[in-house]
Amino acid sequence: MPKKLSPKEEMFVNYLFEENMNRTRAYMRLHPKASYDSARTLAPRLFAKTGIQAEIARRLDEDAMSAVEAIARLSQIARGTILHFLKKGPDGFFYFNLNNPEAEDHMFLIKELETKRQRRIVGSGEQEEEWEEEWVRLKLHSAYDALVDILKLYGKFAVKVDLTAGVRLQLDVDHEGFDRSMKTLAETLISTLQQDGSADR
Repeated sequence: MPKKLSPKEEMFVNYLFEENMNRTRAYMRLHPKASYDSARTLAPRLFAKTGIQAEIARRLDEDAMSAVEAIARLSQIARGTILHFLKKGPDGFFYFNLNNPEAEDHMFLIKELETKRQRRIVGSGEQEEEWEEEWVRLKLHSAYDALVDILKLYGKFAVKVDLTAGVRLQLDVDHEGFDRSMKTLAETLISTLQQDGSADR
């Protein structure tokens, strides 16, 4: 078992993570009166201590995403749909709704989000009305790319390089497996759309 860290060693590890593993900056935060040159010399010695190395490895392992979790997240992206963030209004139009619980649970699907709000006055005098418009641009992570990555993980895509023919890249695809996966994805999307439509009626 590694020796328990002293309070200063524990603080040094904390500063390392806050300073993106910059040993010199972490050491200078631990010893504010130390010069840059002395910190650059002494920080590696402190960093190399067995207990500190073990604590860094423990924290990295604790925070790391497992392969199972990574595949599960890719699967969620592959199955993701814009419908998580839409609400059908009484006028039959769909509106973005990012405040509902379903949207909050699927925020990881969003790659880019941009909003713009504009106020304007329509009419004059007693007919004057104030209107507020909101413009939303939302881009999801690619479901297709996630699906391809999953197929690669399961060996459905095999990349071969022919060294005798110069730099030429050939991609062998399991067409049947790919077609089955795309069909399943399409059926899931159609089913989701149909369920959404029936729920509003």
